[in-house]
Amino acid sequence: MRVKFLQLQAGPKGCVQPGTVVDLPRAEAEARIRAGVAAPVDEAPAVRRPAFQAPEGDGDRGAVDKPLAARTNEQIRAYAGEHGIELAGATTKADMLSAIERHEQAADDQDDGGD
Repeated sequence: MRVKFLQLQAGPKGCVQPGTVVDLPRAEAEARIRAGVAAPVDEAPAVRRPAFQAPEGDGDRGAVDKPLAARTNEQIRAYAGEHGIELAGATTKADMLSAIERHEQAADDQDDGGD
């Protein structure tokens, strides 16, 4: 399954820069999509999850109710991944929020017929 990485990934085999598209085994691709570090490129993910699922032991169970600006960077990345919003090049919280706002404004304009 082809995925596009949303953030830098590093490990024993090397590193993958944000924006890089790679072909991964389906299980690994789905795990990375669920983690919010990658987005599917040419097919919808087979795994759907709730709007936000806090990691075990996180204690921050109310993230869904928080405005985006009050969420952590990881929660913002997860939100963007779940909504198909491209964050490549967004390195700060402000950059990520701006990219999300532009995406949502474009979607609203398209829904309104471009008016």
